[in-house]
Amino acid sequence: MKDIHEGDRGNHTGGRALLSKILKTGYFWPTMRKDAMFYSQRCDDFHRLSNILHQPAEPLYPIVSSWPFMKWGMYIVGKLPKEPRGKVFMLAMTDYFSKWIEAEAFVQVREKEVISFIKRNILTIFRIRAEITCDNGSQFIGNRTTNFWEA
Repeated sequence: MKDIHEGDRGNHTGGRALLSKILKTGYFWPTMRKDAMFYSQRCDDFHRLSNILHQPAEPLYPIVSSWPFMKWGMYIVGKLPKEPRGKVFMLAMTDYFSKWIEAEAFVQVREKEVISFIKRNILTIFRIRAEITCDNGSQFIGNRTTNFWEA
């Protein structure tokens, strides 16, 4: 069983495939189905190389924006390849209605950079207080950023 499962032609298959290969080589014993299942379940390589079991998909809930520039998504992208001024992160905001993107490169993205980016690229250009969706990173939900939105 070990030779068939791990040997030259073995590829750490599951229990049913292992059983089939054993039967094709001409072997048989009364408990071989149970033994093949048990052997493949104990194999560490089988678990690492086997297909990932997928959970049922969750329903998607669309993010709806009725007007342009009223609802934005904010993302930090990085680390990117270093550019001459040392900037390796990108802060990007996408309008959900029009798909308009505002983006800028940074050396590091902290609360200070997030606030100045929003002031410079959203508030001064579009002159509206928008709803912004983010991943709740510390740069987005820290005290300074929260106070900025509440002011």
